[in-house]
Amino acid sequence: MKLFVINFILMSLVYMSFGASVPYETVDIDKLLADDKMVTEYMACLRGEGPCNPAEKDLEEHIPLVLGNYCADCNDKQKNFVIKLATFVIKNRFDEWRQVQKRFDPDLSHADDFNKFILGS
Repeated sequence: MKLFVINFILMSLVYMSFGASVPYETVDIDKLLADDKMVTEYMACLRGEGPCNPAEKDLEEHIPLVLGNYCADCNDKQKNFVIKLATFVIKNRFDEWRQVQKRFDPDLSHADDFNKFILGS
């Protein structure tokens, strides 16, 4: 379970680790997670099964990059966003999480290090 949390957070961290894109700096993560429709749209994009709005597309495109640095360039707010998002998805949408994980880290090569990052935060 921890490995899955780490991987999803990793995906979110990719987006957050690139300061050029900061839409999430102003996003209320609790409000986002309370909006089932929005979460569903994000998950469809990340699974590669639905259209992506610009923010979702940016997140999707940065996931492979974040896998390499585990949010080393993220600020505290970005790290908090990623941790909350990953924890929520793994707890409430585990099957979807598995699909996203298979897409971006099919051999779980980044799972252990990402898990260490999440647990250390």
